[in-house]
Amino acid sequence: MNENMVKGFAQNGAGSAEVLAGQALGDMKMQLRGKADEVAGKARKAYGQAKEGAVERIDQLNGFVKHQPYAAIGVAAFLGFIVGHLISGGGSKVIYLREPRQRI
Repeated sequence: MNENMVKGFAQNGAGSAEVLAGQALGDMKMQLRGKADEVAGKARKAYGQAKEGAVERIDQLNGFVKHQPYAAIGVAAFLGFIVGHLISGGGSKVIYLREPRQRI
């Protein structure tokens, strides 16, 4: 668990408590603030989970590159070729340096 996951879990719990307190007191404003804290806590927890997953994937990728550097270079070259082809539009771009011949 990283810092964002812990803070998100705590914020979600505090929001839930605030909602319950608002319901007990009949204070709609407190309930809305509690709901906002709940949503923010859930979002922060989800961000923490995504960040943790990304770090794990990067670690896996580093291991792949260290153990199979030539395969990693091949994959990178292939992906570079594909991205370049997609960016360029993929159409034929022939440039003629002289005027075409005229037919008689």
